[in-house]
Amino acid sequence: MLRKVIIVKDKTILFEREYGKSLPEETLHPLIESLKDYLKNFVVDLVDFMHIINFKIYYATTHEFNLLFIMIVDPTDKDDSVRTEIDFVRHNFLEKFRTALVQGITVPAVYRDIEKDVKVSKSELRPKISLVGFSGVGKTTITKLIKEEELPTRHIPTITGYISEITVGDFEMYLWDLAGQVRYAQVWAQFMKGSDAIILITDSTEQNVYESRFFIELSRKEAPYARFTVVANKQDLPDALSVEKISQILDCGLYGYKTTPLVAIDVNNRIPVVKLLAETAAATAQTLSDFQTLEDRAESIQDAKSAIEKGYLKEAAKIMEEVAQLSEKKGDSEGAQLYASYAAYLQDQAKEIEDKMKLIYQEIVEKIQL
Repeated sequence: MLRKVIIVKDKTILFEREYGKSLPEETLHPLIESLKDYLKNFVVDLVDFMHIINFKIYYATTHEFNLLFIMIVDPTDKDDSVRTEIDFVRHNFLEKFRTALVQGITVPAVYRDIEKDVKVSKSELRPKISLVGFSGVGKTTITKLIKEEELPTRHIPTITGYISEITVGDFEMYLWDLAGQVRYAQVWAQFMKGSDAIILITDSTEQNVYESRFFIELSRKEAPYARFTVVANKQDLPDALSVEKISQILDCGLYGYKTTPLVAIDVNNRIPVVKLLAETAAATAQTLSDFQTLEDRAESIQDAKSAIEKGYLKEAAKIMEEVAQLSEKKGDSEGAQLYASYAAYLQDQAKEIEDKMKLIYQEIVEKIQL
């Protein structure tokens, strides 16, 4: 997962964006200064990386303008992929801003447009989040809940699972859905390798929870850097164990794992589930707070649908106007325009029905007078 991008010229930070939790400032900035001092010994452009704590720090230089490009990613990110993306950003930066660089301009606002290219790299380096658990616990239901059945999925027969490229708000991920039948057990380890986050799904029954301890042991062996959380699904069923009991059986306290209750068949749980995945992947606080806006919007859309079903078109139009405002607040101008058009359409329909009712009323009055 791409966590942070920094572009530095001499002593000035021209661009800095954070997309996930990474190194604290008091660790990062002295590191950058030390890196700059080290790179003074080289007169050729470089691309390399170093391990710091639980992160990889990739850096690329442009000797011509004394530029330093930094990408902070997870240890699970593939070297070739990150090198490709940091090269991509470096190349586009030079193409777009060569004139400003030649003129020695160091005003960060001049270089703001590079964020479009950085977002492309962010999309390419989105986290791999794996849903694991035995067959029937609800992994595919959770995948469908998140996707709303509108996003492309491709089958991967070699590892007997599915991978979906998903974007919700500003959070992007590759969501892997493990085939949980025991006959596929020989490929589970391969499936989990390289995961940035692993979500263990249980069906909250005592037998399944005890058996699911296997996946904790496997993940610690095959994906030691992966962040891990447990979802106690099917909490609506009468035989469901409590979250506290499930956490105790799985030794979640020992490992520091969070256990979250869920009813995956409830469509209202879509945004909370996506937020849980983002939390597990250690997204930024801003990304997590944005989910509240998305959740508010989803609830409002359901209210509008309910109003339409009851025939309250004016009320539905008003709600859609509020949804458009929420979309604008989120920075989703396309969504804002769409929902504003829905609101206008509902207003037109309400007016048309109102006019027709007036005509019918007038006809009835005239007949009564006759």
